[in-house]
Amino acid sequence: MASKTNKKVTVEPYQHTGMVCTHCGTFIYSRAGHDFISCTCGKCSIDGGFGYIRVLGNEDDYVLVNITLNVSKGTLYDDWNYNQQKYGKYPVGKWPKEFQLNIINAFNAKYNYFKPSALEKIKEHASKEQKDFFKKIVFDQKV
Repeated sequence: MASKTNKKVTVEPYQHTGMVCTHCGTFIYSRAGHDFISCTCGKCSIDGGFGYIRVLGNEDDYVLVNITLNVSKGTLYDDWNYNQQKYGKYPVGKWPKEFQLNIINAFNAKYNYFKPSALEKIKEHASKEQKDFFKKIVFDQKV
């Protein structure tokens, strides 16, 4: 009987585009070609996976964010296809650490501030670590 071996597969990091809702602060990205995913409040959505990016919502409802992913496209596809929901949607307080600086920089580049509704969500739901992170990055806003 052949035994299974657990080989660790090395994934080359690659670029992808996601978005953050300026109202609820949810960060989302599409994991597969037909993965249409919306933010928590429903004001913006993204679709297309890695083949194309289609965004829905008013231009002031979202901020596009470039991220670097270290998980295989096959893993992301399976996450979507089998409805595992481990990747692709992160409410405020659950943003992965590796995306946080990109998110803050994208907001600051577009608006030079955070909308009050997003700040309220951060106050309500962000972890202490994320609140401290925001205080360091967004100097003129109180979190």
